[in-house]
Amino acid sequence: MREGCAADKREMTLVQSCLGILLTFAVPVHAQPGFISINCGMAEDSTYIDIINTTYHSDAKYIETGVNYNISKAFLPATTLQQLYSNVRSFPSGSRNCYNLSEITKGTKYLLRVHLWYGNYDARNSTPQFDIYIGLGIPFISALELRPLNNSMYKVVNETHSLTRWHQYDLGRPRYNNTDVNAGIRYPDDPYDLLWKPFDDINWSPFNTSSRVTNPNVAFQPPSKVMMTAVRPAVKSDALYYNWTVDDLSLQLQVYMHFAELEQLNANQKREFTVCCGENLCYNSVVRPEYLVTTTVEPPQPLTGQSQYTCTFKQTSKSNLPPIANAVEVFVIRQYKETPTKDQDVEAILDIKSSYQLKRNWMGDPCVPKSYSWEGLACNYPLSDFPTVLSLNLSSIGLKGEIAASLANLNSIQSLDLSWNNLIGPIPDFLGDLPALSLLNLRGNQLNGSVPSNLVKKVNRGSLQLRKTRSFGYFTVASGLRHQVVSERKSNLGSPIRVIIYHLLSFTDPCNHPNPILATKTCNPATHPHRQPFHCPSPAENPQT
Repeated sequence: MREGCAADKREMTLVQSCLGILLTFAVPVHAQPGFISINCGMAEDSTYIDIINTTYHSDAKYIETGVNYNISKAFLPATTLQQLYSNVRSFPSGSRNCYNLSEITKGTKYLLRVHLWYGNYDARNSTPQFDIYIGLGIPFISALELRPLNNSMYKVVNETHSLTRWHQYDLGRPRYNNTDVNAGIRYPDDPYDLLWKPFDDINWSPFNTSSRVTNPNVAFQPPSKVMMTAVRPAVKSDALYYNWTVDDLSLQLQVYMHFAELEQLNANQKREFTVCCGENLCYNSVVRPEYLVTTTVEPPQPLTGQSQYTCTFKQTSKSNLPPIANAVEVFVIRQYKETPTKDQDVEAILDIKSSYQLKRNWMGDPCVPKSYSWEGLACNYPLSDFPTVLSLNLSSIGLKGEIAASLANLNSIQSLDLSWNNLIGPIPDFLGDLPALSLLNLRGNQLNGSVPSNLVKKVNRGSLQLRKTRSFGYFTVASGLRHQVVSERKSNLGSPIRVIIYHLLSFTDPCNHPNPILATKTCNPATHPHRQPFHCPSPAENPQT
């Protein structure tokens, strides 16, 4: 985002979808296939249709965190979007809060628009500042919109780069009224709902046509209604200027300028002009707008390094009419500094979350941003590849059922801790097939059967540590474990070291263990008076391991 969130703010970003936006829920839409319109903070299962016939849905099923607030009518803006801004979802806790969205096709370009209206919802009269990842104050959101674009549009946008709107102006169109600063051309006049705001300048003279303007270039899609207005110099002049300022000289700006002749010229009239922006970055040929046909021009390279920019449209010596301009778009080029997590790992982790009905705040990308990876995960971040899950700690969180089959897809995992849960069933063979697994902790569960041979081989080779549980020298039998010495070797001190794996039995109550010695050593005499009181084992009873 280009600045801290003000009281009234909308951020529009053009993105190409990747697994940085997770796909979980189906989103119903009204009239516009692919449109996703979410009103944040609205009551669960609520919907409404706005003035452009778009259906907005509550965000309740798309996010698991946050608190809903209603905004007093006294603090609502004078805009056609009042209903959109009448409530917010606030996030007073948690380092990351993410929406899980659906109906997003990977590889498709999208308009992503975020609405933020503070409206003193918290009665603090203090507008917070924050951005996508981190900031000052409690974050909040009013609405979230996604609109699929034609993949030929905005060539800069791909899986590593996005465009964030700085300006997107319909030149020569007066505002609908003086109070609704958000008014502009959007759906259905713009099928992509890009929202073109009217803009004028005292040095410009606006004019328009009632005829439709066509556009043969699929790479740029300013709607006809936007192109039906234009500006020219207010006084007799051979140049027209468009100016703007930025506060960050490092920004890279992508500029698109759209032209269409709106007047039927006679044989003696000619309009042509040059286009230059920034430090003399000029379009490589003169512009001769066609009658009622859109022509789009962009500088030969992105603009950067200045605090004030000017695009100059200058009449050539062969022209007897001044330059014109119909619409201007200015975007900030954003490069994703962090690559999204590998698809296979994301799908596996999401399946694990679903299988065990985990209530953790597992939303968004598991490994990205790096500073906010999911709780219980550690990731590997190779320089030339996607991040992968390196370790997964699900200890003591009440897991039930069998060991999830989707764990087999975490091919880079080195450490897996499933201890102290309520897992049942056998140890699956696939755990022994995980190529990088070097630490496996299964203690404290109710598993049964024997340890797969491929795990035994890894233990024997020393490539896998199968974490064991001991209680005062004895293996804890609450998980139904007994041990078997599968190898013995000398340590540097000369004493034997036993590599121990577990076999798993069908019993679960340690105090009914068929071995009376083990049962005695692990039972509470208050609950099992038929057993002897607990005492520390003797050296003879406690073999060195």
